[in-house]
Amino acid sequence: MATEQTGGDGDAAPPPPRPPRRYIAATAGHVDHGKSALVERLTGTDPDRLAEEKRRGITIELGYADLSLEGGAARVGLVDVPGHEDFVKNMVTGVGQVDVAMLVVAADDGWMPQTEEHLQILEYLGARSGVLILTKADLVADAAARLGEISARAQGSIFENAPHVAVSAVTGAGIDHLRQALCSVLHSLSPRADQGKPRLAVDRAFTFAGAGTVVTGTLVGGRFCSGDDVVIHPKEAPARIRAIQTFNSEVTEAPPGSRVALNLATVRAGRGGRDRPRGGTVQRGYVVVGRQLHMTPSRAIDVLIRRSPRLDPRAKPLQGVLRVRLHIGTRHLGARLALSEPVAAGGSAVARLQPEEPLATLVGDRLVIRDWSQRLTLGGGTVLDPCPPGAAAATRQAAYLRLAVGDDGRPGFALRNGSERARGALQVLAERDGLVTLCEVDRLLPEATQELQEAARALVAEGILVGGEDGLVEAGRLAGLTGDARETLASWVADHPERGAAPGSLLASLVAALPQPASLVALIERQLRRDGYQIEGGQIRPPGTTAALPEPLRPLLREMRAALTATPLTPPSRKQLTASTDQARVLEYLVASGEALLLGADVVVTEAAFAVARERIVEHLSQHGEATAGELRVALDTNRRVIIPLLEHLDREGITVRHGDRRRLSSR
Repeated sequence: MATEQTGGDGDAAPPPPRPPRRYIAATAGHVDHGKSALVERLTGTDPDRLAEEKRRGITIELGYADLSLEGGAARVGLVDVPGHEDFVKNMVTGVGQVDVAMLVVAADDGWMPQTEEHLQILEYLGARSGVLILTKADLVADAAARLGEISARAQGSIFENAPHVAVSAVTGAGIDHLRQALCSVLHSLSPRADQGKPRLAVDRAFTFAGAGTVVTGTLVGGRFCSGDDVVIHPKEAPARIRAIQTFNSEVTEAPPGSRVALNLATVRAGRGGRDRPRGGTVQRGYVVVGRQLHMTPSRAIDVLIRRSPRLDPRAKPLQGVLRVRLHIGTRHLGARLALSEPVAAGGSAVARLQPEEPLATLVGDRLVIRDWSQRLTLGGGTVLDPCPPGAAAATRQAAYLRLAVGDDGRPGFALRNGSERARGALQVLAERDGLVTLCEVDRLLPEATQELQEAARALVAEGILVGGEDGLVEAGRLAGLTGDARETLASWVADHPERGAAPGSLLASLVAALPQPASLVALIERQLRRDGYQIEGGQIRPPGTTAALPEPLRPLLREMRAALTATPLTPPSRKQLTASTDQARVLEYLVASGEALLLGADVVVTEAAFAVARERIVEHLSQHGEATAGELRVALDTNRRVIIPLLEHLDREGITVRHGDRRRLSSR
């Protein structure tokens, strides 16, 4: 019986401390509404680090600070974003993976243009929760009334039922209340899932003296450990993690949901902007992923585009083909957007995005589109297919996208999470492509590989899909393909009874137009074997079928038997034997029935002659140890045309082994 471990005083040893819960929060709101001052009051850290920011008194770049709550039980990485309309592209970079959005409105200004734009961006990017904060409360006589006004403006948004707090960064009024509100919101959130697919969208990349290249960002999808091999997209450049920091402390591993700094080996920091770094560099907008996550950068992405219902109903609908600015992760770049239908305020439509440079994304990733002049936010989107098929599959892709989005107000598989998305993706991709592999789907989804495998096993157990690791097919489709195969094989054998079997290439022709035909053929063959078909040597023999020669060809059969047995080890060539189509059919019958053997392209012998030749060669090599082809030719009293393919056939059977120009008996 096990005993409890005790401390020195006999008391039970205390349990190890729980690691702190980790979250990401970001500010949002109009310029000069006190976002940076609020962050400094909460954390003691001034997030404005650039000299130009100090000189101009506005935030230009993303700022960062760490917030400890509940005595260190909760650690929050705070991202402070610029509020000026000229720097919205930087703002989008900072709020892509936030747990809590802190929408800041100054009491002396009220709701302003960037307040509204930032709110819509947060909703487009799927912020998990929010807190509505009235700052500069000390500047108005009735802060409660002002808070009521901005609360009314937040109706119908993620901030409608969120905590609403009035604070002053100058006096400290309301700061404790804000901390309590943040704790309450964070407690309602489930922790970031560890799916074993870590991704870090780089928001800063720089060279640190004595350490080398360092990148920072928010880690999602999995954890990174010191020493891990990683890949940097879109360049697909390999790198290795030397060291990790989170909350200004070096750690051996970082969990998902952390603000992380990675010290990377074998890469250097790019300059960003118009710089086009080559492989082996990293800059803002790039994505560091675990080596196990096999993402595929693409220049075409199918997405669902949404426009906020908060837009002016008179706003011009998006339609046709547009040149836009695409913001995804921490990257922004030009793109061509082709919409399937017009999208008005509150509407949505499927679209094809073609970014100027390849992007590595997963199903469900969120994005924002802005106009080319970078003055207006046009809408948001969700990735439906990171690597859509080409134009030849347009009809099948249209069906895929309908199922990815859903109808009747119910979301499709791409807009769900977890096992529902995994099940949906497996079924829909199997329907689109004929066959789907787990590896293929694993490249597309953020869900854990294990979750995908479990979904596949469940679909197979339910009889919805058929197959395994090598590929999955809809049960009905495989049954249909197998039925087509049976009919095709039966028809071919009926037309060629002298063979009694059909060439396996017939199956390939049945599925040639579908993706991954080789895997489909393997599944069809497996089903045929279960039904009693014999598949060997590239031939498929239906159950109960034997080679049968039509009666009109019987005279030719007697002639060919006589020709082959007249001089068994120096028979006529195949060309001589098959001068006519009917003679060719007779020879096929002899081979299919096992009476004759094809040794090479032009050599045919009877099975009896082959048995005699094999016996003599074995006897000769047993006596002499080894022999050349010429010596064996003399021993058999045959010619070179026959002896060479005969010996090669014995080599393949493992009876003889060639050493230079001599043969020996195999030791097997």
